[in-house]
Amino acid sequence: MRRLPTTRRFDVRLSQQLLCAGVACLGLFAQGLRGGTPAADVRSDDPPAETTTATTVETTVKTTDQTSDADDAAETPPLADAELADWRRSLLTRAFDIASAIPVDPHVKDRSKAQADVLDALLDLDQPLAVRDLATRIENWRRAEAIAKVALFAARAGVDPTEVRTLVALSDANHPADLAQWRHDRIDVKIARAMVRIGDLEAAARLEAGFERAAQGRVVEESVETMPAEAVPVLLERLDQVIELADLDGVMNAIDILVALHARFYDDVALRTDLERRVDDAATRGKVPHDIRVRANLSLVDEAVRRDDEANARMLVGRARGVLDSIQARTPFPAEYLVPLLGDLARRRAEAGDLERAIAEVEDAMTVAEENRSTIIDVFRARAMRPVALAAVATGDPELAERVFTAVVEAGAVNPNSRPRAEDLARTLAAMAVSGHQPGEGLQARIDEIVEGLGDPW
Repeated sequence: MRRLPTTRRFDVRLSQQLLCAGVACLGLFAQGLRGGTPAADVRSDDPPAETTTATTVETTVKTTDQTSDADDAAETPPLADAELADWRRSLLTRAFDIASAIPVDPHVKDRSKAQADVLDALLDLDQPLAVRDLATRIENWRRAEAIAKVALFAARAGVDPTEVRTLVALSDANHPADLAQWRHDRIDVKIARAMVRIGDLEAAARLEAGFERAAQGRVVEESVETMPAEAVPVLLERLDQVIELADLDGVMNAIDILVALHARFYDDVALRTDLERRVDDAATRGKVPHDIRVRANLSLVDEAVRRDDEANARMLVGRARGVLDSIQARTPFPAEYLVPLLGDLARRRAEAGDLERAIAEVEDAMTVAEENRSTIIDVFRARAMRPVALAAVATGDPELAERVFTAVVEAGAVNPNSRPRAEDLARTLAAMAVSGHQPGEGLQARIDEIVEGLGDPW
């Protein structure tokens, strides 16, 4: 079990205030990136100095009503798995069993990552209890992370805070002490976000105080959902400071927060439009890799789709396509990176209702994959093509989806070693389940054949 460090000093009251406003990590983070005092150390035991920003936060932000767990429990549902079609459950069970068949020694890292990816698919399909139970079969730190994800899922679902805390305790009990700090942070960020959701800002602040730079800002993203509009200008000012420093982790975290703000204030057309501009501007000024810039623009489409705002969704897809084409004209992506980008674009296009163009983009992506097959290392081919299969499902054309998923299965079955074949097949079966594609008899028979062939050498 990992215990939180006791040597860090911070002002919990200040952290609570700033977490509520969504500016805590960012102001301190920007200072840390400039080479000043790290964010974890600026929280002293002395009262915080009075500043204009602090005054603004105190006067404009109403903190979360922290009612007792006992009061909340009477109004909240217990954590439960949603109904799931038998064929989907069967695919996910088989995927997890395939991943678990990979020998722990010497493949524990790859085995655990593949298992965790299948559990993510289960969580995407609202199966938190299944994830909690299957996590016990993971043999490294990803077990604690998987349980922390369930705790965050539970907190977001509004279940009894006591049940959330029980899950946090279970994650803590499985949290190894001897980890690299970034792995500690991967687990603790999820727990801190769960604490924000249930109103325990002190616990969130204590965890946030220990994060390395790459994780700073992740808790702020969770607080956006309850942020009042008055706090947005302060947050945007902090984000600009972070983006200006062009630190990759900081810029990526800032983009995620901008996307969260876009969802939170989608109905405010002027603010929404400004945030859509800011996302691409952040990726450009922050000098992030080109594929991240494209995906940042595509991530804005999701909220428009969720709101059934087809016009804006199509506009945002078109903008993302323009960014991709502009980059491709100057510095073409290798096929390994271009194919999944084309798949992500086609899926958003289909979800925005432009099915004809989406189908054409799926076909284009498959052509690029086939024509450049020899340039993509075999262990990466299926990974590059899976987003295209998800796009094919989104078009509503089952024959196209079957054809593309068949190609993905075959792409993942060529390596002479069983470990990469098992990893790819597990992830592909999980993708089928999440996307809603039930494999036909021929494809199912091929899957059975691949499973039968797994074994030494791994």
